[in-house]
Amino acid sequence: MSWVCEEKLAAVALGCVGLATLDPEKVVGGAVAATGLMRLWGAAREQDGVGSDALLARVRKRVGKGFKQWTAGNPGAEADIRAADNAMAQHLAECVPPVAELAKTTYDDEDFPAYAARLIVDRLAARNPIFSETSDIRVPAAREFALAVVTGALTEAKSVEPFMLRLTQEVVLLIPQHLQRIERTVEAGFASQDAQFAELKAMLSSQLGIPIEVLGREITAILELNPATSQAELYDDLRDYKRKHDALAAQLDAVLVADNRIAALKADAEAALAAYDHDAADRIFGEMRAVEDERIAAGMRRSAEYAVGQAQARMLKRDWQGAAEVWMDAGHKLALFDAEAGGDLLNAAGKALTDFGEKFAGGAMEAAIAAYRAALEFRTYNDLPAAWAATQNNLAAALGVLGDRSAGEAGIARLAEAVTAFRAALKVYARDEFRANWATTQGNLGTALRLQGERCGEVEGDALFAEAATAYRAVLEVCDQEILPAQWARAKNNLGALYLSQCKRQLGVAGFDLVTEALAAFRAALEVCTRNDLRELWAESQVHLGNALKAQGELLGWTAGIAPQGDAVAAYRAALEVYTRDAHPANWAMTQNNLGIALQVQGQHQGGASGVALLGEAVEAYRAALEEQTRDAMPAQWAAAQTNLAIAFEALSQLEIGLRCKHLTEARSAVIAALAVFTPKHMPFHHGNATNLLARIDAALAEHCLDASAPS
Repeated sequence: MSWVCEEKLAAVALGCVGLATLDPEKVVGGAVAATGLMRLWGAAREQDGVGSDALLARVRKRVGKGFKQWTAGNPGAEADIRAADNAMAQHLAECVPPVAELAKTTYDDEDFPAYAARLIVDRLAARNPIFSETSDIRVPAAREFALAVVTGALTEAKSVEPFMLRLTQEVVLLIPQHLQRIERTVEAGFASQDAQFAELKAMLSSQLGIPIEVLGREITAILELNPATSQAELYDDLRDYKRKHDALAAQLDAVLVADNRIAALKADAEAALAAYDHDAADRIFGEMRAVEDERIAAGMRRSAEYAVGQAQARMLKRDWQGAAEVWMDAGHKLALFDAEAGGDLLNAAGKALTDFGEKFAGGAMEAAIAAYRAALEFRTYNDLPAAWAATQNNLAAALGVLGDRSAGEAGIARLAEAVTAFRAALKVYARDEFRANWATTQGNLGTALRLQGERCGEVEGDALFAEAATAYRAVLEVCDQEILPAQWARAKNNLGALYLSQCKRQLGVAGFDLVTEALAAFRAALEVCTRNDLRELWAESQVHLGNALKAQGELLGWTAGIAPQGDAVAAYRAALEVYTRDAHPANWAMTQNNLGIALQVQGQHQGGASGVALLGEAVEAYRAALEEQTRDAMPAQWAAAQTNLAIAFEALSQLEIGLRCKHLTEARSAVIAALAVFTPKHMPFHHGNATNLLARIDAALAEHCLDASAPS
């Protein structure tokens, strides 16, 4: 048996879900959905990625299943069901419940399908009495049938996420165009569109307390700034707009009150002077000063709020320099009237710039450090110890990131400053009183010590590694795996990274044992953080795991080590599913560089055509990393990637004899670039490796490329 109402029932079901899933405070979107339901449905079906005909077919399939289930349980009712089907096909489009009724279902989502189905069937009954509960010509089977299949359709429609997303976007975009008429695209259109739009305008104005013409303008501005704004975010922005508007109105009233008070006091002062009452004049002028000072302070607080908005707008344009200028200016001015508030603003500016700098590198981290240092002028240890410690911790974290990215003496100096600042924060963050802050700061201190140790000689470096290990283990003592899984997993990652740093200075069994411990630490972290629950920490753990597998492969040698190298490639590729260039450019570049190393080892092992292909992939990965790891932004990482690129070209020169000289020349250019950063004084280990590599390349050029012999 075929059903004529399938498509309209599916469309109505999807539309009703669009209303019912709205927050009770946001039912205005539902009003638009009800008014233009069929037009929205038609438009959504045409959008790429929504599923179009397949989407409708999915709901229709569920509707058809409901038909079959109901008819199987009601033999002999075929005529009644056919009548119900025809009536539903004729009237369903008119039976979308009004938003005021359907919005009631949003208070309890579990009641939605049955409640909404009853509303629809009751409206069907108003058009055809066979669906009625009380009419003399009612057909009980028709009503039961309609309730069953409508409920089933609504239940299925609730799970159609792509359509729901599209419908929500369309609803939001329609609001600023509330004066447009919605074209009728179904046989039974809505006769009361103008009235419904009038109701919509009244609802918006009443609900948000904003004139509808202003509301439309604000929504348009929000969507122009960020077209991906969700409906929830849109309403939050609108409420924030109203709050700020009301605050400005209140401030204006305060200014007027102050003006009136000043005028009254001026008259009193004139009278006192006229009477030569200098005691009264003294008191009155003092009151006038106090009123004026408070008015200026209130103005500075308002100015600071505006500065935050301006700075955030500039950050959205990636203009971190302009944002930093605004924040610094506003923070210092505000601190003249409220030192604590000025320090808070500067600390918040530092955090925003740090977040930007970690993702996009560049000079934003330098600006963040300047903001934190400025905040510490007003967040002092004696007056605000907790706030002072928080800023010290933030400052240290920024210095650590910048130190890791910097080469030479500058990098070592920043890492040393980071250690000092972390230890300063720990003067306030006592283990028992500030357990969470203490643990976070200990972990950060350990990382700064580890990075310092990597750049020092063996004796000094081993001592720093030992201090780092103490800090990491202290974190694990207070961070329970069940209660604080993210902190515990991060501490495991940090400890594993330390083992790998130590491994680089160990040979034989000792080095292999350290790699084994590192692998165990990273795998333990991955048991806690998953791609869905702790997405970024999962990606971080995958990178660490890849590093350990790569190190294991190097220790095992060419034959036994090739399997771990392959596993490392898989781990890096997994991390890149989260560390995309758009979302995490710095981490993306770091992972690309590590991926290149693992591919390069595989290529050198395999040799032949497959080896050339793998080495080609390694070169692509290094060049991708260098797009973000620039010499200005991340000189240490830039130099490391240049060295890796030189090694890859050297390996290619041994496999592609016809291109040997070309590859060797490219290798020489890359390693010469790296040596400009890897100085013998401040990065002796890297400098030594790069120098040895250059000697090999020059020897190969002299032996095989007489026309392109190496310079002396």
